[in-house]
Amino acid sequence: MATITEEPIVAIPVDTPTKNSSHDSAVELLKELQDLRARIQSLEQSNAKITEKAANDKGDNDHSRDDSTSSDAEDEEPKHYPCDDSDDVIMDLRYVKWNEFKTMYAEEKRHVIDVLEGPAQYCWQQTERIIRRFGDFALIRGEEGENTSEGDPKPKTDTGGAEDDLPERIRINSSLLASLLKDIVSRIDQSAPFVVLRPYKILVGYDQEIRERHRQLAAKWRIGSGHEELDDPTLLEPGKEPIGSRQAFRALDCLVSFMDRHLSPVISRHRALLDNFTPSPSTLDPTISFSNLWYLFHPGMQVVCWFTPEQSAPHVQPTNRPSIWKVLQVSEGRPVLNSNYSGRVNHFIIRLYKIGYDGEQFGVLSRDFHLPHFSGERSIRSLGIVPTRFVDDYQALRDKLLKQGELFATFATPQHRFYSGSTLTCHVDGASCPGSFNRRTDYIKGNIIVDFKTARNEDQEWVPSLSIPSTMGGTGSEVSETLYVRVLANRETKDYIRSFSEAIYDDDWVDAELTKDFIRDDAFLARQESAPEQQVTRKEVWSDDELVMMPDRACAWDLHRRRWALCDLERMRPVPTDDGWKNLKLRPGHKRMLYAQVKRHFADRKSKEDGESQQVDPDVVRGKGEGLIILLHGEPGVGKTSTAECMAAWLERPLYPITCGDLGTSAEVVEDKLNRISAQAEAWNCVLLLDEADVFLAARSKTELERNAIVSVFLRVLEYYKGLLFLTTNRVGSFDEAFVSRIHLALYYPGLNKGQNHAIWEMNLEKAKARKTSLTIDMDPILEWADANWEQNSKSRTRWNGRQIRNGCQTAIALAEFEAEETSKPVFLQVKHVQQVAAASKEFYDYVSRVLGADMAHRAFVERLRLDDWPSNMPADRDLYRVSSNYSPSIRAPEEITSPPRNRRRGGGRANDLISSSGGGGAPRTANVHHQWQAGRHDEFDELAFQSPQRHRMQRTPETTGRGMSDIHGLPYDDEDEFPDDFE
Repeated sequence: MATITEEPIVAIPVDTPTKNSSHDSAVELLKELQDLRARIQSLEQSNAKITEKAANDKGDNDHSRDDSTSSDAEDEEPKHYPCDDSDDVIMDLRYVKWNEFKTMYAEEKRHVIDVLEGPAQYCWQQTERIIRRFGDFALIRGEEGENTSEGDPKPKTDTGGAEDDLPERIRINSSLLASLLKDIVSRIDQSAPFVVLRPYKILVGYDQEIRERHRQLAAKWRIGSGHEELDDPTLLEPGKEPIGSRQAFRALDCLVSFMDRHLSPVISRHRALLDNFTPSPSTLDPTISFSNLWYLFHPGMQVVCWFTPEQSAPHVQPTNRPSIWKVLQVSEGRPVLNSNYSGRVNHFIIRLYKIGYDGEQFGVLSRDFHLPHFSGERSIRSLGIVPTRFVDDYQALRDKLLKQGELFATFATPQHRFYSGSTLTCHVDGASCPGSFNRRTDYIKGNIIVDFKTARNEDQEWVPSLSIPSTMGGTGSEVSETLYVRVLANRETKDYIRSFSEAIYDDDWVDAELTKDFIRDDAFLARQESAPEQQVTRKEVWSDDELVMMPDRACAWDLHRRRWALCDLERMRPVPTDDGWKNLKLRPGHKRMLYAQVKRHFADRKSKEDGESQQVDPDVVRGKGEGLIILLHGEPGVGKTSTAECMAAWLERPLYPITCGDLGTSAEVVEDKLNRISAQAEAWNCVLLLDEADVFLAARSKTELERNAIVSVFLRVLEYYKGLLFLTTNRVGSFDEAFVSRIHLALYYPGLNKGQNHAIWEMNLEKAKARKTSLTIDMDPILEWADANWEQNSKSRTRWNGRQIRNGCQTAIALAEFEAEETSKPVFLQVKHVQQVAAASKEFYDYVSRVLGADMAHRAFVERLRLDDWPSNMPADRDLYRVSSNYSPSIRAPEEITSPPRNRRRGGGRANDLISSSGGGGAPRTANVHHQWQAGRHDEFDELAFQSPQRHRMQRTPETTGRGMSDIHGLPYDDEDEFPDDFE
């Protein structure tokens, strides 16, 4: 037998509509044909009544009909045709074709069981014949969407039957056998005759019970004459069927004979396949027909599913990544028998489940998958949902998913992870995440916090719904047939008597019972079913079978974008260790003070959480002042934000950065978001970073009530925040004075000194070389240029900060790479590339300074926002107090300046008004120049025409030492800093 190679069948989720364009084109016409067919049936019934009446009249003359037959013929609707009470049937099986199966003869005895030979016919085939009659032959389409060729005069009847001798249906005609089955299976309440359809769920599900009763009756009637009298129904109790009689045994023997001859071989073949098949390159692919799928899948079976929820989501490419599920229930998968239902063959539904987590408990996460009908036989491996026995290299897949499950099990508590990859849009059960409709996936490369509970509290749609679903039932389309059975007088005359709709046994409950049995026997599911109040919130020991069924996705907070996302476990990694703290270039004493404060804070917090702390609360009001608030202030690019980032990395705690854009502009919104953020940061043990804090911490005024309200909100939140909070700003002069007393440690960050500048250049170049192995760097000349550039620009204070050095290195490398592409030479970074970047940067800086009328550092000083290079760059008194007429004339220079004054600006004067001519005296600049400054630009820029205002350095005296926020300001620069290595 050759290996079958076919396109894989796509498993369709139940909530995903499927479209068949070739079928949809005939939907409207088929509806009209169904109405036509109903009218034809009505005419046939009317004709049947006329024929029946004629037959009755003839029977009255011949005295061959009784009154009851005539009365039955007057019924308007065909009814069930019962068996003779005497059960006068032939104790044997009768094999008949379709037309014979659908015809009964009143004058003939019936067999115990009628067995259909060959294919059955269906109502939709009758519709095809009507279409042919009207000539619309091209509208006849198969289930797969192909057109029926004109050379094929017969409608397609293939419903997926295998190349076996298992009949499509049987009819039980014996009321005695029906009573016996009812005694064995209490759910059978059907009276004979009734039809049992393939795959004969009732016979398979109760195979042992039926055979056991058969053995009992066989043993009983082999005993002899002691029980012969029971063969007489008149000796039984009134109302009791003779289910223990020899006649009952013979009827049951016919059923067992059918099971042995047709059913058992099919069951044995599939069981042997499931038990003994071992995939290998030399093994032929096992195949199966659509009608036999029920024998392949059963509750409790582990399967590998290649379908992913994103396959039905917009803008998302399917990953086709295999995952392991368990079968919870199967249903349907048989031809449609009723013309009131659309379609030909129902999809075979497989309900699978995983073990999920919703922030409160572990539970059942289920989803229905549909296998659409296919003709003939297909490879089992092409089904999309495959029993583990048939999966190549299953053990490797299992080992991989086992590790994934172990990771997911840890998410019962919040976890800090590094994520690199795209987010997902759907839960495992196919439910969409909030905001995922018509939204593309995001790409995240950074730290995340996996926390189902917090996500659930904010929006329940972020976590899946967990429960054991109710069992599935059929739609009725498989057990309600509109093709009637005709009753004729005899084979010779074929006089029509009547027609009736025969009963078809609805065996969907068998699937439900098999599911309930599995739930009862499975320890995890049994606990879910019987004790919902004792759910599994956290489990220390999971079995391997449970771990491989954990989901491949988790709900996480994106710390960079500050929003929830559904993340792929395969893209998660432990947070990488970072030595950035050791490489951070800070003033001497800064690291030591930070270390001492942070270590003490977390030690106190841990002892308090463990119940070991006996310390008195730091504030008279319980709950206040338990946090640690650190202010980092100075000019841009000197390491303020990097300090917070490196501290968080060294602590191995997540950094939670927020900006003013995350908080809103109204006091109510700011308070609500601040409370949420602070609660999250405390719960996740984050280092909270409020970058550019001056936006919300600016001084209050009498006119701006909304700003005053926001400041008040911040003051209250800072009082009760219990975690570590870094505030960074380059406009410390705008702070409200109420914040100063709430800051535990304030550190000033001046511009880079020569040693720091050299070290940062060297570090950036070394990192670039390590990242790009093909890059060659002319290191020494570049570092010499960096030192010379610092010396050249130190007096004008246009030297580069740390951020500019990093960006300049990246731009210079890009120039070197571009040059290498043009010359087809290796990439060689030289000093000329850095000089090109520096020239462009200086030109821009000079242009902006000319437009503003001052360099940025002087502008920040004039606007009372900050004083760079404090205290070595302390201005002289005349620079401090040179103001325009817009400022109050009452301000006078003191006799001796020992610290920067707290000037109050009045009248809305511009910073440009403070700029004087070179040398610190003389008349203001010309009106044209002044007008250009006021307009915010400077046309026809001439860098030689601009000279920055003269600066006067203050001599360091004992009186000026220690006048700032911290007495570390006056310390000399030093790149080395003593620091303990026992930080935890």
